[in-house]
Amino acid sequence: SADVQAMQNAILGMENGKSEQEVAEYDMLFHSLIAKASGNEIIEWVFHIMQETYSRIFADNVTHLGNIGAEQHRRILLDIQIRDMDAARQHMIAHLDTTVRSVCKP
Repeated sequence: SADVQAMQNAILGMENGKSEQEVAEYDMLFHSLIAKASGNEIIEWVFHIMQETYSRIFADNVTHLGNIGAEQHRRILLDIQIRDMDAARQHMIAHLDTTVRSVCKP
């Protein structure tokens, strides 16, 4: 579908980003596409109103993690493509855990 292709393009953008800012923009795009693809208007709305905050969070994440998120996003996208929502949920939890552990290191 178009959603899957757009997510794939966002991952490629993260992998090929020329700057931290560009990688962060593609990271945010991937997450916004997940929100959109959920079909849940509330999730989309919350993502939209929190966009400025998320932008700063993704920039911090990339500073700490580089484009490692692209690999994790690729796993999540594969789960979505094969419609294994339990695996997608578990991979997203692992992705968030990696991010929190990296960004919140003492």
